[in-house]
Parts: sequence; structure tokens; C-alpha cells
Amino acid sequence: MFCKVCLPQLPGGLKKANRNKNKILGRLQRWEDGERASLWNDLDDKSRSTNRKLTTEKALMRRQVCLAYAQHGTPGKAVARLVGPGLAPHSDAITAKMKSKFIAPPTSQATSRRPSAPPANILNNDDISRSIRSFQWGGGVGPCGCRPDFLRQVIGTKQDKPGLDSVTRLCNLLANGQASKRLRPFVGGACGFALEKEAKAASDGTAQGVDARPVCSGSVWRRVVGKALFKTEENTLNRSGTPPIGGLWKSRL
Repeated sequence: MFCKVCLPQLPGGLKKANRNKNKILGRLQRWEDGERASLWNDLDDKSRSTNRKLTTEKALMRRQVCLAYAQHGTPGKAVARLVGPGLAPHSDAITAKMKSKFIAPPTSQATSRRPSAPPANILNNDDISRSIRSFQWGGGVGPCGCRPDFLRQVIGTKQDKPGLDSVTRLCNLLANGQASKRLRPFVGGACGFALEKEAKAASDGTAQGVDARPVCSGSVWRRVVGKALFKTEENTLNRSGTPPIGGLWKSRL
């Protein structure tokens, strides 16, 4: 109840940040004053509904993930895991809906020929270390099953950092496109997931079938190399007259 009434995800983003902050502070004060029933009644039916029936196994798994996020110091992700939408049911309708959200590649792409890429910038240990430490705790896992948290443990926190040299050598191979052909779909690809989403209603008020929200998590190696290569060219891009690239671009690497 506390998560639903006091920690909701309010619309508006940065433009309405002050308004949303005041709303949250007001709800927290009312919670502290004991106004449980009035806070609950202020929610709309959609926010208050608990129609998702979780099996005992799914509920236990969700609880374990929540506790893991909380122990890593990410309370926002812990709360979102409890009250956020779960995975959509596995069905042919959901699969077809997911495929319809992605544009098919042009037929000419399979037979196109491009010149060989120039050698990539050489990445050093500092580049890779900063790239790995820029990830937030609890980052998503990609096709290879490796999380940024694991790489942070590999490179260590001591001065010697015994695993950093090996990670840097591997990243330089990947940056130059020298990944094995069998591994390329996993290194350059992403795992797709379908989250629950209510279908939009038609003009007559009837629901338009099923819907799902696609979420993709790319390989951690691709993200590490992308972040590190971007930092090596950031100053060059800014000096060339290109507007500084903001956090939105960086977060997509």
C-alpha cells in the first residue's frame, strides 16, 4: 500500500519535476499523519487494482529479486519490481504483437557491400574501468548472461586490478570487430522481453486485443565497449561544432 500511494510514477518527467515532488511530499506527510484510508481512496481504480494473480513460485522469485536490489542500494528498482508490470503471458498473440513493433530490415541490406571499417581507437585500462563503473548497480543481463556488477567484481577495487588487463584486451578485440562469427549475434544482439500492457480502447470503447511493451537488454560487452569508445571521441565531437551529446545518448550505449 505504501508503494502505491506514496511512491507512484507520476507523469510529466522533468517538466513537472517540482509539481511531482510536492505531490510526493504531501502524500508522505499524510501517511505520517495516519491518513491511510483517504490516501487509498484518492487512487483511481487502475492504480488500486491487484488483478495480477501471481503463483507462489512467481511471487517468491519477485520477492527475491526485490531483496537483491535493496541490498545493492537500489530501492527504486526494488519497489518497481514489486509494483511494476510483470511479464506478459506467453502466447501466439503476444509473440505476433511483439514482432509487429519492430521494423523489418530492407531486403537490400543482406547483399550490400560496405568498405572495411578503419581501426578502432585503442582502449586502455582507464577507459574500460570508467566504462564499467559508470553502470548502476543491478544493470540488466544480456544474451551472454553477464551483468555489469560481475565485471565490476572482476576488475576489483584495489590498485593492482589483476582482471582489468584481460578485460581491456578483450574489449579491444571486440572494438575492432574481431569477435567470432558464432558469438557476434550474442555480443551485438539483445534479449527481448514482453511486459504486460493494457491494450488501448477503440473509439467505441472496446479493447483492441492484446498488447505488450517490448524491453531489450543488450550484451554487457557491447555496452562496455560502446561507452569506452564514445569517451575517446567525446572531445573531438564537441570541438567539431557538434552540440554536446547529453545523457540520453550516453544511456543508450
